[in-house]
Amino acid sequence: MLPVLLLLFIGISIVEIGLFVQVGIFLGLWSTIALTLITTSIGSSVYRKGLQILRSVQNYSSYKQLLEQKIFEGIVFTVSGILLLIPGFMTDVLGTLALFPKPYALIVKYLIHKTAMRSILENWLTQRSSSVDHSCQRGNTFEGEYEHKKEKEDR
Repeated sequence: MLPVLLLLFIGISIVEIGLFVQVGIFLGLWSTIALTLITTSIGSSVYRKGLQILRSVQNYSSYKQLLEQKIFEGIVFTVSGILLLIPGFMTDVLGTLALFPKPYALIVKYLIHKTAMRSILENWLTQRSSSVDHSCQRGNTFEGEYEHKKEKEDR
């Protein structure tokens, strides 16, 4: 896994350097620098918005579906912000693209679907492989009443 990440990092860096050179030739030095600073500031605000969404998840803890959606919205915003913070045009395009409504909705839907399928599979596997008696989970519930009795105080 580490060699793949290293190659990915090197490959992205080479592409970004090439894009910087091409955009610099086309727009000029100061315009390229200004564009990089603008996308970095946009990325900073998008990153903060993503973290704010992730922090607000605590308010939705009783609604599982809404909670899951909010978590992935926060992740998409945070990753988009990080991509916009990284200097380079390819990462800026990817970070910006993820913020448009259609790709954004597709990414969130994909993430929810992948984790839902993983959760279903994990539940099925644990049920199949478990040999522990779960009789208390099959509806054997005990009901009763209780009463607190206070001892009479001596006067």
